[in-house]
Amino acid sequence: SYFSRYLVSKVTSFYPPSMRLVCLFLTLPTNSAFIINQINFPQLRQTTTIYVKETSTTSKMTEWSGDDVQQAKDQHKMWPLDEYNIKLLNEVHPKSWANNANTNADDGEDEGANNEILFDFIAIGAGAGGLVSSRQAARRGAKSAMISFNLAGGDCLNVGCVPSKALIRCARMIREVRKAQQNNGDDFGVRISGDVEVDFGQIMRRMRKLRAEISPIDGHEKGKEIGVEVFQGFGRFVDENTVEVVRSPGEKNPIRLKFKKAAICTGGRATIPNNIPGLEKAPYTTNETLFNLIRGVR
Repeated sequence: SYFSRYLVSKVTSFYPPSMRLVCLFLTLPTNSAFIINQINFPQLRQTTTIYVKETSTTSKMTEWSGDDVQQAKDQHKMWPLDEYNIKLLNEVHPKSWANNANTNADDGEDEGANNEILFDFIAIGAGAGGLVSSRQAARRGAKSAMISFNLAGGDCLNVGCVPSKALIRCARMIREVRKAQQNNGDDFGVRISGDVEVDFGQIMRRMRKLRAEISPIDGHEKGKEIGVEVFQGFGRFVDENTVEVVRSPGEKNPIRLKFKKAAICTGGRATIPNNIPGLEKAPYTTNETLFNLIRGVR
């Protein structure tokens, strides 16, 4: 790894060529994070001791499960909570994501006590705009942060580009099959006998499966890997160069982050008209709920 090569180069440049160098590299499970607390560089022929402490990771956090049906529906307008939507939520809104703004904080110190860390760039919102801007800033060397209130990936991943194209692909397949059936093979040489049956439930399961498979690209862990500090909560401006991250209403010690530049990437959502009689009682759908359907609308 880059760290391994960096460590070897630094140690070999520090000690004379006559000294024997032994490097120990640990192979860790996927999603494990470790911190090297102390390295005692030895004198000649002495033993090097490395103390390693495992830290909390996504895999060890409280994950979404089938018991969280109501929470997923109320907070994120997402159902059914099957294996695919559980995987999606664990990527784009981990249930117990830690807002570690102060990396030098003592164990047990409140999240809000971070001395207002200064960032070069902060994106408020985790949709296409927030993801791209925060990650590109980090790639170019800026100290970058992103504040995610709902589902990372925004409309595109969750209720727009990705799920809609999955449904369109199935619709085109159905159209072509029916067209071949009607032409009895005269055009393309494809003959279909019997009825063409459409399984709407399977179409939606396929959509959820594809969406879940793509979700790690927009997930919080990927952002951290790129170099973005990801904060989960509601972002609000305190003054012209300070933003506050509130995880829940009435939080006593919200995190405060200083910034040089900020981008408001909060997107938009459907407005429900209040002047249409009976609409509130009707089973209408918006782009936020359309992809939750499990039965075809007749």
